[in-house]
Amino acid sequence: MTCPLFNTQIEIFLSEYGLGAQQIELQCERSMMECIAAPAKCDGDVEAKAFTILDEFVPKFVETRMKRLRSLVSKIREIGIPCVIKKAPKALRCAYEALQESKNRNDAAQDALMILATMNWKPRPVPEFLPPLHYQTVARLRNKVLRRLTDAELILLRHNQSVDDLEAFLITTSLLYAAQDSGTCKCV
Repeated sequence: MTCPLFNTQIEIFLSEYGLGAQQIELQCERSMMECIAAPAKCDGDVEAKAFTILDEFVPKFVETRMKRLRSLVSKIREIGIPCVIKKAPKALRCAYEALQESKNRNDAAQDALMILATMNWKPRPVPEFLPPLHYQTVARLRNKVLRRLTDAELILLRHNQSVDDLEAFLITTSLLYAAQDSGTCKCV
């Protein structure tokens, strides 16, 4: 289960840079997440949830947050290294700093990834204690979503990350770690 406060932590950080979401949008997102997360009672429910994820949740919430995170990355790049990165584990900090080098961004991304690899960085394990029914619902939802996508769309989904996405990942991972370390977020 993801940290219930994690989106709040991201939104607080985005707000600090003038990129936060409206409270009503966050409440709507939470409601839709709770609806999607509820176990499906039949295959029709699973299919309806798959459509909801693809047609509503992803365009309305995921894509808009990604746009705001990419805008955040651009703003932070102009300002300098944020405090949350300065306090992050060494591998994340060094990888982020490599992305800030004034050279080709793709080369910088390769350097950042190599730093993570050579420092043997692995994400912290997040214990998930969900009943088997929840796991089955997630797997069924995933299968319905993937069956609905064309082969071309699947290829795009697999290869659509950018250097800004890596930079946003380093920032959000550092935010999550800071929230976990401070006890603000307990992922259980």
